[in-house]
Amino acid sequence: MQLTPLLGDHAVLQRDRDIPVWGWTAHPRARLRASLGPVRAEGVSGDDGRFLLRLPPLPAGGPHVLRVETLDGSDRVECRDILIGEVWLASGQSNMEWSMGDSAYAGEITSAHPGQIRMFNVKRRVDLAPQSTVAGEWQLASPETMWSFSAVANFFGQSLQDSLDVPVGIVNASMGGTFIESWISRERLLANAETRDWVVEYERVAYHPDYWGEQIMRKNRLPVDPGNLGVAAGWHSEAFDDTDWQTIPVPSAWQDHGHNYSGIVWYRKRVPLPPSLQGRILRLQPGRIDKQDITYVNGREIGRTGTGLDESFWNVARDYEIPAEVTSTSELVIAIRAYSFFHHGGLIGPADIMCVTDEDACRIPLDGDWRITVEHNLGLQDLGPLMMGHGVHNSPSMCFENMIRPLLPTNLAGVIWYQGESNAERAPSYRRLLGDLILDWRYLLAREDLPFGIVQLANYRPARALEPHSDWARIREAQQDALALPHTGLAVILDCGDAVDIHPRNKKTVGLRLAAWALNRVYGRGGPFAGPMYREARPEGDRLRLLFDHTAEGLVFREGLPPITLVITDGISRFEHARCEIDGHTLLVWHEDIPSPKAVYYAWADNPREATLENSAGLPAAPFRTDRNPQLLKIASIL
Repeated sequence: MQLTPLLGDHAVLQRDRDIPVWGWTAHPRARLRASLGPVRAEGVSGDDGRFLLRLPPLPAGGPHVLRVETLDGSDRVECRDILIGEVWLASGQSNMEWSMGDSAYAGEITSAHPGQIRMFNVKRRVDLAPQSTVAGEWQLASPETMWSFSAVANFFGQSLQDSLDVPVGIVNASMGGTFIESWISRERLLANAETRDWVVEYERVAYHPDYWGEQIMRKNRLPVDPGNLGVAAGWHSEAFDDTDWQTIPVPSAWQDHGHNYSGIVWYRKRVPLPPSLQGRILRLQPGRIDKQDITYVNGREIGRTGTGLDESFWNVARDYEIPAEVTSTSELVIAIRAYSFFHHGGLIGPADIMCVTDEDACRIPLDGDWRITVEHNLGLQDLGPLMMGHGVHNSPSMCFENMIRPLLPTNLAGVIWYQGESNAERAPSYRRLLGDLILDWRYLLAREDLPFGIVQLANYRPARALEPHSDWARIREAQQDALALPHTGLAVILDCGDAVDIHPRNKKTVGLRLAAWALNRVYGRGGPFAGPMYREARPEGDRLRLLFDHTAEGLVFREGLPPITLVITDGISRFEHARCEIDGHTLLVWHEDIPSPKAVYYAWADNPREATLENSAGLPAAPFRTDRNPQLLKIASIL
């Protein structure tokens, strides 16, 4: 007899709701009984041996033992240390998947107490065949296990447990680089006119051998490394004069500095070495390098990562040993040959892990200015349109069928969702898709009131006051529009991002803001849970008075600085940085050269510059535009 892994040892099951117990036995039509603490249930397995029993609800508590057996005693299974509490599903792409070990709060892992929170990491699976179960196991929080916990989900769960004083379990079903379409059921995608044809085409070609031959050959057409010319030119040597090379800030992608192509770029940096570190074995930790690298120190190769067209290392932090004989000098010359054969490339950080270090944790930072030169310009490269089918996580419904549907019929307290970056290039369709996903999961879980907390995208890329064609701004607007559905919430994190890293390291604030929403709106605990959200604009002469929800005790500017990313327009020919003044719970905006203001934009950019509007609780305002007429943004882009 087997049970779903969701019911295994150390599981947390949802309190105050019936408890589904399902699995498989080798005995068709067998009479079964299940027990968990004081509650019991009986039933019969199907012709295929599958069974589903439903135990009556239990209050928070435990630990209990779950027993399931045939009435004749021929088959049984037992799971121990079962707790009853609050169970939340965490899902999305890489920023939800991002582990505690890679977050800015990895140091907190050593202080974890066993049993504080339990997490079930659903193992990645991308099979064409529908799945009936998930792979994974429940883990207790401990210094040994928390490295792999989703950081956002961990801080969310810890905050709930601290406030509710009940066990909290997180089922983490997330996968980096995924489109939202992969997380929506086939039935729901077919009901959407914008995705219906894509699903039909996918089902037509998914098993076709000619299609798969084309998909395989597509990657093989990417440019291979033409050969290392830099070593012959001495670019790896400490004696080489690189003063005529371009200087750029690192971390960043080379595409951000005028090199809009794939290829091979050399990076060099001179690092003074204090006497205390000279002649010692050191570690070079240059952060993540997109995609492959060969790394030298003082002319000696100390490490390399990646071969051929392997892109799996694009986001892996490098860690190379520098031998003692190389460090017997007052200066280290670091030379890195970075190779990217499609999309972005370069030293992408994050800054706080880029260093030269020793066993005593003495650190020499490596972020800042580096010199670069291009060895090979391989042109603009891309894998082209969506690849679909077996093993491709962005096929329609692929993650849903492999990682969400097999969770049924488990009961949940709610869902937290962090995704959208991968859909940014198709932002106009995201509003419908996010609503579809919420309704889809609620229908399948038979909970039309299932709470759904959404993380709005953080700030990313170079800071700007107004970016008319910002895809990220449109994704954020679509995420906020999801609040029109009942029992939804939004965590605004415009103050948590990183201009050069799509994976900001501050996951704690994200988790705590989601928890503040859940504690207030799901559990009725009170307290501020959202920043100001634009409601309406009222003309007052040559000014507009902006009204907001969720202002707490009133509006404030962070550190007293008015926002730069507040732009006012007459809708005809002028877009100006708005003057503004807080008046209690409202904001007055104007500009002396715009006597008849038409609209206001706030934080309408990938990375809004100085978005300082908050409420008195310190929660940031959500981005907004007071007029959604697309023609206005077209005018702004021309001007």
